[in-house]
Amino acid sequence: MALGVFLGQKNTPLAFLISAPYNYLNIFHRLVGFTSLFQVLHAIFYMIYFGGQKGEWATLIEVENREGIVAGIIMLILLMGIFRHLNYELFYVMHIVAFMLTLILLALHRPGWKKKVPVAVVFIASIWVADRIIRGVRLLYNLTNNSATIDSLPDGGTRLILKKQLPGATPGSHCFVWIPAVRMCQTHPFTIVSNSSSGLELVMKSHKGFTKAALEFAQSKAGHRVMASVDGPYGSLPNLSRYDKLILIAGGSGATFTFGLAANFVKHLETRSIESTQSMSFIWAVKKTNHLGWFKEHLSALKTHSSHVAVKLHVTGQELFSSPDLTMEKKSQEVTSNITATKAHDSMNDNIEANTSGNSSDDSPDAVEYEEVVYGKMIPENTILQAMQHLNKNSRVLIAACGPVSLLDAVATTVGSLDVAEVPIIEVHYEKFDW
Repeated sequence: MALGVFLGQKNTPLAFLISAPYNYLNIFHRLVGFTSLFQVLHAIFYMIYFGGQKGEWATLIEVENREGIVAGIIMLILLMGIFRHLNYELFYVMHIVAFMLTLILLALHRPGWKKKVPVAVVFIASIWVADRIIRGVRLLYNLTNNSATIDSLPDGGTRLILKKQLPGATPGSHCFVWIPAVRMCQTHPFTIVSNSSSGLELVMKSHKGFTKAALEFAQSKAGHRVMASVDGPYGSLPNLSRYDKLILIAGGSGATFTFGLAANFVKHLETRSIESTQSMSFIWAVKKTNHLGWFKEHLSALKTHSSHVAVKLHVTGQELFSSPDLTMEKKSQEVTSNITATKAHDSMNDNIEANTSGNSSDDSPDAVEYEEVVYGKMIPENTILQAMQHLNKNSRVLIAACGPVSLLDAVATTVGSLDVAEVPIIEVHYEKFDW
């Protein structure tokens, strides 16, 4: 149990020792949790010994043993990860309450300090409380002189812009957001889209629970400034300077991650003293054209670096003339707009924040001149091969993907099917929203 708690903390020391963020270690937290099944064997062996062999069934219902039985049952309840996907907020509350009850009952089950069980319980409680204190202090620190504006975006999106920059946060990493006006006693993780002196920008897709409540708040009080804070940053990002080519692939709201990486790439380009030979292909698939308006400032910022950045946008749930916002001529299934690019003198974040500092009143897709819009399903294999077609075998390529599980599986299948002798050196980074 101590190992499970150690691996489940947001601020576990192990994350620093092996350079892996807590969400990468969470899989081991779950695997350790399955050892609770041995509690069933423990109970069976006790029943065989005391009841079957010694005939002392009364021993099993003594106070201390009853507490142990209940603790074992609660530990099995902790394994019910099905609630994680059905209702995460309910699962989280159940997890915390069950954890606390298990600790208390475990100490009562074997209260003798000579048997070391109370020592283990105190240790487990201490590391859990320490993690909570660290997170609480961060929230209070980042709450000072901080506030946020919440604006609704087309088709269930919400943009949150906090006044204060988050120190040490890199776009693409994530933080836990606390907005008392939306949910008083909850924090939720969201990917950082941009982080500059103008503030911290987050974009979320409304589903249920907190994100639904945030959208309803934004719709009822558009542009209203509220008290807010964040805990973070968390996450581990690849070193983009190591690669000759970046291929960023996103589906839907997964673009929060890839736009963050794109901002880092652009910042790297602008800080180099010599012209960079790096290039980036940015691919984003959405169901409807109005989703493109969620990141129109970011798309415009990418266009100022068109000599290094190629953007391709896929609209999978609409045909060309089903969108009244786009006035383009139909050329097969593909529409291309030629853009005359100029070298940007300001950073990408500054360009973005200059446009997002106020209320996001214009999120229609016609506010953006798109580099390339394709109507129809995105095929990862074709997309990846096209992006790598001019590279040699010694080039280093990073493929970073974020989005639905089906998209990540398709990217993994595509990369796995490539002939390593015929393609560049490829590394893959997946970002999955599964905290």
